[in-house]
Amino acid sequence: MNIPVYLYAWISLDTSRTPQVLGWGSGSWQAVERPTTKAANLACDAAQALMAGVAPTLRDGSGLFIGTTTGSLHDDIIFDNSRTTDGGQYPSPNAFRRTLPSTIATELTMDLGLHGPVVVYAAGAASAVVACVRGAEYIRRGMVPLAIVGGIEVWNEAIPGGIAPAHVSADAAITAQPQVSPERCQMVLACIGPAELPGAPRPMSEFTQARLGGSNIHSPTTVNCRLQPLVDFLVAGQGQLVVDGAVGIKAWLELQRR
Repeated sequence: MNIPVYLYAWISLDTSRTPQVLGWGSGSWQAVERPTTKAANLACDAAQALMAGVAPTLRDGSGLFIGTTTGSLHDDIIFDNSRTTDGGQYPSPNAFRRTLPSTIATELTMDLGLHGPVVVYAAGAASAVVACVRGAEYIRRGMVPLAIVGGIEVWNEAIPGGIAPAHVSADAAITAQPQVSPERCQMVLACIGPAELPGAPRPMSEFTQARLGGSNIHSPTTVNCRLQPLVDFLVAGQGQLVVDGAVGIKAWLELQRR
């Protein structure tokens, strides 16, 4: 099958940016307190705003494809610190259960009521774009009726070596104002699917290209979790985005306005 793939809505959140939330979805932002972490709460709020109005029948079989460079590093550090506190007498079971890169993605599927595939990709700087490509492939082959794709990054600003800082380009017409916070959350989520989705808004753009290829760059020690190129790409709603993951893989996306 070769079903056309369309972009219906997208949302971006960055706790170090003002405004924190960007994008176009079908619903307004509603903050809901859940028995989880701040980052997972924000991800669920963003996904609910993105998917507002999507029929339960479509949600049921929809897939979730998320890229992450930092994975569960933030929670790994929290758990590791708990193992050394008070001579290691009280390691935190709650922190331990979050030491998997797929934890937030799993919480998203439960909160949204998704029962399709859930896949988390780690491909260096290309992680989020690889997730978009894979989600588009599932749509193109008729394997899911709808997909949420994108990237989620959570880290502590004090991590030695640092993570490449994100920024907001002038093209997005937004002024970035850094905030003091020990934890940084950055995410981009997009809703993609075939044409004529029941209950969905008119698609914004069509993915005329979504593919992966090899790269000669192998630099796995370089940590770059910037999601801004993907944000700028979605803001424009058209054009081409090519990201080299620096781990032997390169990803291409191309959008054309409807």
